[in-house]
Amino acid sequence: MNQLGKYIVCIFVVMAMMLLYVHQQLTIIQSSYRINTKEEQLVDLMDVQKNLKFQLASLKSPISVEQKLADADISLVVPNEVRIVKVPVTRATSFQVAHNSAAQSEVPVMKLLGLEREAEAKLSK
Repeated sequence: MNQLGKYIVCIFVVMAMMLLYVHQQLTIIQSSYRINTKEEQLVDLMDVQKNLKFQLASLKSPISVEQKLADADISLVVPNEVRIVKVPVTRATSFQVAHNSAAQSEVPVMKLLGLEREAEAKLSK
C-alpha cells in the first residue's frame, strides 16, 4: 500500500509537470502569433508612411503648387512697398494671475521635489 501511494504521487507530479510544459508551449506559440501580427502591422504602417511622405513631397513641389494655382485661376504678385503694413512692437504689460488656495498649498511641495516649472518668455526688439 505504501508503494502504491508513492507511485500515485509520482504520477501526479509527472502529470503536473507535463501540463506546465504544455501550457508553456502554448504561451510561446500565442506570443509568436502576436509578434507576427505586430510585424505585419508595422510593415503595413511603414508602407503607408512612405506613401504619405511621397504625397507630401509632391504637394510641396513648386510645379504642383503652380499647377494648382493655375487651375484655380489665382495670380500671385509680389507686393510693393505701399501695400506692406509694418506693425510696431509694443511692450507687454504684466498680468497678475489669481491662485487658488489649493495650488498655493502644493507649491512648496512641488518646489522641494523639483517638479514645478515656471514659464519664461523673452520679447524680441
